[in-house]
Amino acid sequence: MFTINEGESKSFRVLIKHVEEKKGTKNIYVNVTFTDGEAELSANAWCPASEFPCAGQVANITLVMKNGYINIKSAIPVPAEDPSKYLRHAPINPDSGMAMIYRYISEMNDMDLKTITEYLIKQNEDNFKRWSAAKSVHHNYLNGLLYHICRMIANVKNLSSVYALNKDLLMSAAILHDIGKLKELKMDELGSAEYTIEGNLYGHLYLGAIMVKEACRACMVNETSQNIQLLIHMILSHHGKMEYGAVKSPATREAYVLHILDELDSKLWVYEDVMKNTEPGTFSQSNRWLDGAVVYNSDVDLDSH
Repeated sequence: MFTINEGESKSFRVLIKHVEEKKGTKNIYVNVTFTDGEAELSANAWCPASEFPCAGQVANITLVMKNGYINIKSAIPVPAEDPSKYLRHAPINPDSGMAMIYRYISEMNDMDLKTITEYLIKQNEDNFKRWSAAKSVHHNYLNGLLYHICRMIANVKNLSSVYALNKDLLMSAAILHDIGKLKELKMDELGSAEYTIEGNLYGHLYLGAIMVKEACRACMVNETSQNIQLLIHMILSHHGKMEYGAVKSPATREAYVLHILDELDSKLWVYEDVMKNTEPGTFSQSNRWLDGAVVYNSDVDLDSH
């Protein structure tokens, strides 16, 4: 974790994940993303990329905070250190996560939804359980997509016992709503994700909808049946608003619930991630992913659930 206060200078041993050279008004600098295996941070170093350790290297970096901004004062490579020790993973056992998903699929009564959901997960299992959920913003580390989906379906299980919802439809959509990210993103061995050509051109909502249609043809399921059409609608609308990337706004209760659960899990992850870099009993800096909110670290055990 990278807890540092105004005016302080601290050193950390980290894995360099990404180094991007940029040009400021006066000088060239690099924006660097790094992790200690538990938390991740981005900061600037005022040097060209050629003078900074490369992505994939372990380094001792010294951070300094001045005027509310964290910058990198120095970075010294540690060649003998094993980078795999510093890879950041979601706090989930991949095999246990997949077993949970298959268990919930087995409980579905709608055969069309059950067939399509199981087919798509089995066809993509290796990537599905190790993929990052995003390039940035939320769950952007190894097994992040699986962790996000497992938290989503646990919430679906609880909500379906309170509200009169189409449980099979909501469960299928919760499992498959981000399946298009397997084509939207490519991931390296460090867990860092970049957009593919398809990802940049179409986005994961469209790609996920196409994957469902292709699965229908492969499994001889009628893609014009009501539940399949509603499933595709939920994938296309789970961002909630078109200005946030949705193709359509949610038109059913299940689509609205899916959007709310997706938003809830992504936002709570941001809160949790910010807390990891904030001293207990103190406030973080303003966070742009939380509409500028500052986060108070109430010192709860983030890994207890």
